[in-house]
Amino acid sequence: SLGAKSAYVKSSGGFEFNNVNISYDLNISAGGDVTDGASAIINVSDELNISAASKDIVLDGSNNRFGKLSLGAKSAYVKSSGGFEFNDINISDDLNISASGDVTD
Repeated sequence: SLGAKSAYVKSSGGFEFNNVNISYDLNISAGGDVTDGASAIINVSDELNISAASKDIVLDGSNNRFGKLSLGAKSAYVKSSGGFEFNDINISDDLNISASGDVTD
């Protein structure tokens, strides 16, 4: 679990979210895949920024919420229980989005 105003996490391997509640922004830099656990809830009020180099991002929890989203990866699947705004998107393969609200850029 992680709770803070802002956070930066760097991992030389993959990274799996558990429960996260961030008031402002969260930056993740990973050398492997970035995923969320089976019952994880990701709540980032401002911007979630994930860099996973040439790996995959899979955030498929049904209760994930973020204000803005920046992604860098080979492919990404992101599910949100609300809407969000895209910032920087650098995906070389597939990008799949599922959101219960508006997705804007």
